[in-house]
Amino acid sequence: MPVPLGISASADLPPCVMALLSRRRFASSLGAAAITAAWPGLLCADYQPSGVRNLTILHTNDLHARLSPMRDGTGGFAYLASALARERQRSEHSLYLDAGDLVQGTPVSSLFEGVPIYEVMNLLRPDAVALGNHEFDYGWRRVYDYLSRAQYPLFCANVVNEQNVLFTPPPYVVREINGVRVAIIGLMTERLAELTYGYNLGPWKVLPLADTLRRYITRAREQDGARLIIALTHIFPAEEAMLLREVPEVHLIVSGHDHGGMREILRDGNRMVVRTRPFSTELGRVDLRFDVEAERITEIEWTRIPVNTKDFEPDPVVAREVAEWESKVSAMVDREIGESRTAYTRFEMRDLIERAVKETMETDFVFVNRGAVRAGLPVGKLHAREIWDALPFGNRIVMGRILGNRLPQSILRGATVDPNKSYTVATLDYVAANQREIETEGLEFPEPGPYIREMMIEWVEKRRIVE
Repeated sequence: MPVPLGISASADLPPCVMALLSRRRFASSLGAAAITAAWPGLLCADYQPSGVRNLTILHTNDLHARLSPMRDGTGGFAYLASALARERQRSEHSLYLDAGDLVQGTPVSSLFEGVPIYEVMNLLRPDAVALGNHEFDYGWRRVYDYLSRAQYPLFCANVVNEQNVLFTPPPYVVREINGVRVAIIGLMTERLAELTYGYNLGPWKVLPLADTLRRYITRAREQDGARLIIALTHIFPAEEAMLLREVPEVHLIVSGHDHGGMREILRDGNRMVVRTRPFSTELGRVDLRFDVEAERITEIEWTRIPVNTKDFEPDPVVAREVAEWESKVSAMVDREIGESRTAYTRFEMRDLIERAVKETMETDFVFVNRGAVRAGLPVGKLHAREIWDALPFGNRIVMGRILGNRLPQSILRGATVDPNKSYTVATLDYVAANQREIETEGLEFPEPGPYIREMMIEWVEKRRIVE
């Protein structure tokens, strides 16, 4: 294109402006200098200097099968779908990523072993989903059912067997967005074995996070031409900080596992870790400008968008799918079982459950791990669903007789015992198999009891009033 009259050949003007100025009649009537000064705000608002690109990363984590909104009106897949639609419309170049734990937490997930959640998630059109620890809750083979139904990549780079075969290949995916090749590398916490039963994990193990991330960054750059590197992780906060510190080649860490959200922004310059609150109650949005030639983020901004029934209308297609699945479990879980005179938080609920176990099993001591309890109770009429929400896992009560001198303080909680006397203790099969939860090892719980969720429902039904 010929250089318009009065404009330097080296002027950094977008093609649309250069084309306009090449029309001599237009340029002479308005004045080249005036056009040059005015073009950024008037002619090409979306123009970007050569090599710098705008991208938006939308993200969620730990949805935990909460297809319907919470009791307080937050979350719900149909409302999340509407939030995603709005933010996608506001973002010319965007990706939507989820950092794992789609399943476990509701009756639909428990009764159908997570499969419906992956089908509903198809309607939200994620670009990539990381594997979370709870994806193993129904056994490692069930994950292959998720893979067969998911119309999006579900992957992890550091879960392998003894032959170093990947559990869910590929280790990463590459997406091109606004001229930038983006590598998204999936990673699982190194502590996976602590978070599930050995038989659920089967032959699979976890490789070191930092070494795995470095290896696949190199491969993605050399073999796939990737420039922007995103780690899509399901890891602990300490592991997030370690990766940000020890792997400077990663530009953005989109994380999950911890349910507390981000109390403080974790960043190193324009490199950042982002994580939302769970249960689809928040949608994260990262807006960044990426210098392709320098391979660095020049600007970055993170926003958390509350998802609720007040600010969004439900997406009708997703709402219909959710209603269909909820109807399949309603007869079992929406029946009334009693009434609560007190509202219980999640942590107060743990105390109530331990009280119920002690009364039912008639043991001296009870220990229920905090992670087994996922919700509290509302005031008013109680339904089986509230107990399912509080106790989503298929944990069974187990019991043993243990000498007083072997009982840890996590069980005693200040109680005084005779060191030479045996005491009956009830706990969960998960705790019996993972005794770091009670800060000891070698205790035996040979006597099986009922499943804790069914026991708790029966306890409420017998009492009728919980207070």
